[in-house]
Amino acid sequence: MIRVVEHSAQGLRVLYRVLVGVILLLIFILLMGTLYALVIRGPAGLKPGEDHREEPAGSGDYTDNIFTGIGRIRALTAGPLAATVILSVAFPYAPEDRAFSEELAAKIGQFRGITAEYFASFSAGELREKEEGVIKEELRQRYNAILRLGNITQLYFNDYMIIE
Repeated sequence: MIRVVEHSAQGLRVLYRVLVGVILLLIFILLMGTLYALVIRGPAGLKPGEDHREEPAGSGDYTDNIFTGIGRIRALTAGPLAATVILSVAFPYAPEDRAFSEELAAKIGQFRGITAEYFASFSAGELREKEEGVIKEELRQRYNAILRLGNITQLYFNDYMIIE
């Protein structure tokens, strides 16, 4: 019985040493990964020599970063024979500007409301007479009036239909 206790105590010591070794190895790996990320990769995870400056919202070319969060809108026009306008609004933005991106996401409901109110103020005939560029500019101005942290520089319509 004494041998069994001695043998199991010796086995526990070996197991303890193995576990301590594994824990120390994990700590070493975490420290090396942290040092690599901070020293070698540099700020914001960029490689040395990469430009890490952010451009403010509303400047530069953001053709690959299009805000489509407003989605498809169905709005009724004014007049006794109301038509339905279906459109999808999108615009370029800088996703690096997190504050402006969050403001855009928070105002999606307001953008949809502004758009519906805009089209409800015209008849289908009046909308057909207006140029699409004029409609985009008037909507852009209304959107920018509620924004505080940046501006929308250009609007796109993915869809724009007037259905009577």
